[in-house]
Amino acid sequence: MELLLARIHFALATTFHFIFPPITIGLSFLILLFQTLYLIKGKEVYNEISKLLVKILAVIFVIGVVAGFTLSFSFGMYWSKFSKIAADLIGITMTAEGVFAFFLEGVFIGLLLFGQNRIPKFMYWFSSLMVFLGTHLSAFFILATNSWMQTPAGYEIIRTATGEIDKVIIVDWFKAVFNPSTIVRMLHTTIACWITASLLTSAIGAYYVFTKKNNGEFTSTLLRISFIVFAFSAFAQFFTGHLQAMVAFRYQPAKIAAFEAMWDTKRGPNIPMSVIAIVDEKNQRNVIEIDIPFLNAILYGIEFFPPHLDLNIEMKGIKEFVKTLPDGTVVKEHPPVAITYYTFRIMIFLGSFFALLGLIGLYLIWKKQYDNQKFLKAVMHSWWLPLVANTAGWYTAEIGRQPYVIYGVLKTKDALAPNLNAFNVLLTIVVLLVLYLFLAYVAYYLIMKIIKDFKAEDSESSVVAQPAGEV
Repeated sequence: MELLLARIHFALATTFHFIFPPITIGLSFLILLFQTLYLIKGKEVYNEISKLLVKILAVIFVIGVVAGFTLSFSFGMYWSKFSKIAADLIGITMTAEGVFAFFLEGVFIGLLLFGQNRIPKFMYWFSSLMVFLGTHLSAFFILATNSWMQTPAGYEIIRTATGEIDKVIIVDWFKAVFNPSTIVRMLHTTIACWITASLLTSAIGAYYVFTKKNNGEFTSTLLRISFIVFAFSAFAQFFTGHLQAMVAFRYQPAKIAAFEAMWDTKRGPNIPMSVIAIVDEKNQRNVIEIDIPFLNAILYGIEFFPPHLDLNIEMKGIKEFVKTLPDGTVVKEHPPVAITYYTFRIMIFLGSFFALLGLIGLYLIWKKQYDNQKFLKAVMHSWWLPLVANTAGWYTAEIGRQPYVIYGVLKTKDALAPNLNAFNVLLTIVVLLVLYLFLAYVAYYLIMKIIKDFKAEDSESSVVAQPAGEV
């Protein structure tokens, strides 16, 4: 019971916290983009857009920091064995994230928020660059830590006299930090952050069109540039997603088997990809399944560096990771199949929707018809979907790593703090849930107030005054 509740606590803390960093990271990129355009072209509209985005960024940053504190505490409260065993790595990377990235981010966000029209134009641009670097550097240190837990490298295990793991020592820091999955996970997560923020800012632009507020060059510029960033990020995400899947294919075959709910090992070019299935985990089968022939063989047979295609691949089935010990005990070395399978598909389906929406939007921008009413409604009501996709992707990665917290090294059940009290953990979960609901309300209220109250200097003009007729 303690293990289950500790997992629920960590999942709750991670889920809520992970709402905010993607928006922060993505907004920092957009602010830098608009400030760069302002520095080069000198048009005030880019600076006005930055003012709006900086105000939103400040709220998201503060709420995210508060949510992050509760997440960090759980390492010591519920996962002290993991913290002790992996201290040689996480003690350095998480400290570096706080000292270098967090403070860099925090200081220069203050300059962006309070330095408008008070510091030189170039210094303000430099501040936006530092916020961009700070947020992305913060993401790098966290993802390097998590990636090491997924594909550990550059380490040695120190054991006790009884053979138990005492601690993990890093012997090669370069290999540990730049382990096989760090770079591709950083690319994939960064693009996801850009998708999240750019669709949010596109939705704000669509909202201004429908409410006839801040119309003119401000709204048209905000909507057009934000959506172009969104569209190209959505297209790029398929490439980065494939790279990440290939790393899992090489180093975490059990995770890939769960992705596809593939029970039996398959070889050769005729390996289909499951589109959707009803997973019967108890009986190790799929009741109903729709798949695309050959697609998995093609996807996992493609190599980009160097370019190569080999369709004669082998994909291990889930049954390969189920062992029966001599005493009859069944040991499962694979993650929960159903939840991994479905969260993976939520991420894929939403990613496909983003690409389709991006393709339609680019066509309308090219035709100068991006004030189309149906399109703007779709954009305005889709702002929250990247948050769902981010959460689904995170669940897929973390649940797909089970039963290990450090893949192939330390199982999750062995990372739990000793002498946990189930009631105390449950009470903490209830308190956190109340706190998170309150913080979510505060964040939503403040952001909506900023959006509704913001008055752009160019809003008297009317380039995009109202949505066009439906096509």
